[in-house]
Parts: sequence; C-alpha cells; structure tokens
Amino acid sequence: MSTEAAQAFAFRQLVKHLQVRTDVQNIDQMNLAGFCRNCLAKWLFAGHVMAAGGSPEASRSYTDCLADVYGMSYGQWKSKYQAKATPEQMAKYKETSELHAKHPPVVEAAAKAAKKKKKPASSSSASKSPAAPATSSSTAEVKKSTSPSAAALSDVCCRSPEEIAKSLAADPALVHPNVGLGVSGETVAVPAGFEMRVAVLTVSDRASAKEYEDLSGPAIEASLEKFSKSSARSIKVIDRKVVPDDVTAISAVLKEWADGKKPGLILTTGGR
Repeated sequence: MSTEAAQAFAFRQLVKHLQVRTDVQNIDQMNLAGFCRNCLAKWLFAGHVMAAGGSPEASRSYTDCLADVYGMSYGQWKSKYQAKATPEQMAKYKETSELHAKHPPVVEAAAKAAKKKKKPASSSSASKSPAAPATSSSTAEVKKSTSPSAAALSDVCCRSPEEIAKSLAADPALVHPNVGLGVSGETVAVPAGFEMRVAVLTVSDRASAKEYEDLSGPAIEASLEKFSKSSARSIKVIDRKVVPDDVTAISAVLKEWADGKKPGLILTTGGR
C-alpha cells in the first residue's frame, strides 16, 4: 500500500467513525478541534477540484461530497441528528473562531451556492405541524437515541500498533478496502467462466527509445499469470506496449485499445 493509499484509508476510517458517532455534534467538533464534518466535505471537494485541474464545474459537486462524508444528504442528517446549539456552545464557537479551519475561496463559494439551492418549504409542507425546537432536554434525547454501542467506538483507540496490525492482517476487507467512500467492503463473487482481459502500458522515454530493456511490463504480466494459476481465476494479458512519457503517445495507445481489443483493466508502469 502506497503512502497516498494509506492516507486515504485513514480518511475513510475517520469518515466511517463520524458516520457512526451521530451523537457528536458538529459545533462541539468545531469548538474542540477547529473542524467538523462540513470541513471534511470541503477538504474532499477541494481534492476533487484539484484532480479536475482546478475546475469546480468539472469536479464532483460539494453537495455530493457532503453526502460522502455524512453517509446521507446533509439535510437528512440535520433533521435526524442535529440538535439546537446551546448559548454556551455558541459562545465557545465565537471564542474559538480564530482557530477554526480555513478553506479556499472556491470551496467556500461552492458551499454558499449549495445553501442557496435549497428550496424553501412548500405551502403544503408548511401547513404540517412543525417540529418543536430543540431544547436542552431534546438535545439530551438526541444524544440518547443516537449513542453508539461499544462496538461502534474507534477500532484503534487504546490499542497498541502491534494489535492493530494483527487485526488488519486477519481482515482482508480492511487490508484491501474499497477506494470509494460509503462503499461496502463485501467480497464480490466472480461469475463462472469470467475472464479478466488486461493490457499493460509501460511509460518510459528511455525504454521506448530502446536505451534499455523494459523489465516492468513483463514482470507485471508474469505476476498476473502466476496469480491466475494460483487463484483459479482467469486473467489474460491481451497486449503490452511501451511508449514515451508523452500525452499524445499515451492517448493514442489508450484509444487503440478502447476501439479494438477493449481490455477490462489497464495497468500502467514506469521503465525498469
């Protein structure tokens, strides 16, 4: 697992923990740590914007990022779990405002736009009896109804690194977690007769110029063949190419594969 993948795993575990701990209010998080679930959604959105070349329009929306973090729409979470802030909480919030997380203007603009898109209550919904505003007693009820069980608490607190490593090694779903947020770690059954068609692309200026032999591509192919035999799963490398580190050259090969051999998986590597 790369450093980036390990960091992504830590982020997913934090999100998962907060989705379970619905008894923890956002304002308490802000007052104590200077960030809350909304901040996580903003950081996630900022990452999507960066991945989209700095274009908010081409990235995953902030509203979707909120849903990724909350495990449901932000509006649903607020109606189910958010309690009205007490005067003490609001005073602490103002007192600690200088320590609160700051976000780029493009992210804050998206957050404000998401709020404006919320439709006002219709006349039919307005005619219904409104829910009573949360008081100190109703806040207690929210916490009581959403208090997590012991099993829902953090799976790493008060445990040694050795214990954590041992439990991870015994749980394949944690060792190889799904990348997407909110995606189950359940094993997917492979249909009988299914064959994974793989193409391997080595991107290297020197290997493509034959200054040295490409060893990475053949090594990947050999590893896939070995895994295919040992796991009784059919994996076939249908093509392997070496191209220079050039966008046009790389795009040409990808288009060729997409139009022709249509591999189900493309693995890329560097030279040597």
